[in-house]
Amino acid sequence: PISYSFIPMIFLLCSEVIISFLVTKSKKMNKLFYGTPNLIIKEGIINQRELKKLRMSVNELLSELRLKDIDDVSTVDYAILEQNGKLSVFEKKKVGERVDKSQFCYAVITDGVISETDLTYLGFDTNWVESKLKKKGLTVDKIFLMTVSPDGKTNIIVKEEK
Repeated sequence: PISYSFIPMIFLLCSEVIISFLVTKSKKMNKLFYGTPNLIIKEGIINQRELKKLRMSVNELLSELRLKDIDDVSTVDYAILEQNGKLSVFEKKKVGERVDKSQFCYAVITDGVISETDLTYLGFDTNWVESKLKKKGLTVDKIFLMTVSPDGKTNIIVKEEK
């Protein structure tokens, strides 16, 4: 009977709704289901440990770079393997041009949660973040998104009231 097919469909639909809800409300669940972005190339240096951890070969990395029209890995300043599996690439500037690292920002707070990983890349700590927020009369739990560039420039978006 056709009614037997409705039970699995309803179960799958309910599972999807529940998982989507949990992923948006819990950082741990989000990390479990979607993972985290991985910095593969930083300032032109390939992070070989990260490649090994991701079980990604150098040939796969080179292939992904070629798909971004990059034929020489030495022209890459940053490469990030995003949560959706796509590679984001930031190229070095041409010879004679100054590299502006201030344009590359890290998300140090997302939805009221501090990212220790991004702070480590920047060389800052939670005390630095909290002091920046205190100057503006804010607390971590009130922040929707805070990005910081390597030169310390911050951008803060406050959570909307419900």
